[in-house]
Amino acid sequence: MSSSYSLNDINIMVNNMDNNFFNILTTGWNIYEILLNILFIILLLIISVIIYWDTINKKVENNSRCKKQKDLYDKLNGIFTINVKDKSGDNLFNIDYDFNNKTESIKCSCKSGEYNNSFENIPIKRLKTNTNEKSIKPLPCKCDKFYEYNNSDSIYEGEPGLIRYMMNQNNDEFFKEINYTLNK
Repeated sequence: MSSSYSLNDINIMVNNMDNNFFNILTTGWNIYEILLNILFIILLLIISVIIYWDTINKKVENNSRCKKQKDLYDKLNGIFTINVKDKSGDNLFNIDYDFNNKTESIKCSCKSGEYNNSFENIPIKRLKTNTNEKSIKPLPCKCDKFYEYNNSDSIYEGEPGLIRYMMNQNNDEFFKEINYTLNK
């Protein structure tokens, strides 16, 4: 026995489906169906807004200078160090800025030896008063040889903002960014 439909039977089935579909769309909806559709649409909008906001937030988090500065501050526990070297790359001294305690310190970092060295006029930012100064007294160090410190001929290693400050004391953007990050 074959199960083939005649063209007339298929036509009747399609008309019945069209009529059923048309009847579903045109019959009156009750209040529960309308509310359910509205809630579904609102739910879709909320989910799409959350996904959109999340993608924007991730992009900002990856590109934000403030976030990077805050992460760096947290990683270093608020202590930033700049290492000062002479032209030949020998260590002279380090300057530590402790933003938690608002203190700064200068320590010798040259190789120990028997030669007395004195480093003067070291530019330093006073964190408590937020002023630019030169070191008040010379930094005495006992090194392996005689070294000469000259601000313009020295090599600096550390955070780029601190290096810019050591080269030009009027450029204190690094300190402003750190203070802004801490006060947020």
